Amino acid sequence: MSAWRKRAEDNPVPPFADLVPQFMAMDRGWPEIVAELRDLLAPKRLTVIPYDRRGSSVDLLHRLAPDLEGVALREPARSLNLSATDAALEALQARYRAGEELKERQWRQVIADHAGQTEPRGLTGFPDADRAALRERYAADLKRLAAMGGVDLL
Repeated sequence: MSAWRKRAEDNPVPPFADLVPQFMAMDRGWPEIVAELRDLLAPKRLTVIPYDRRGSSVDLLHRLAPDLEGVALREPARSLNLSATDAALEALQARYRAGEELKERQWRQVIADHAGQTEPRGLTGFPDADRAALRERYAADLKRLAAMGGVDLL
């Protein structure tokens, strides 16, 4: 979902709903990706932190680099990865469908212009049955990650 949203900021993309069947048919998940990273990078240990447990940027950095415990760290002054609202993405996609090619400055301005329109418009989402299947798969993936050799799941 987030990859589609990010791509939709500066590219014409098919409607999210049209891609749901492809997403649901994917046969690789987090365990396969982590195993591939572990095998390619060959670290002593690979630490995986589920998104809902990441905490603040400072907390995350302390978890990943415990030797920084005594260093005075602070949160970034601003978010560098702001997500576009549904309203902004709808406006951008309408312009792309009309054949416009926007420079970065232009599409960022559209995002800024719609930043206050935060109400969800159902632009991205899965049907209830698919959402339930994805939750089950994620829970199973976390169990598989926890059992993987060379991987620490926090």
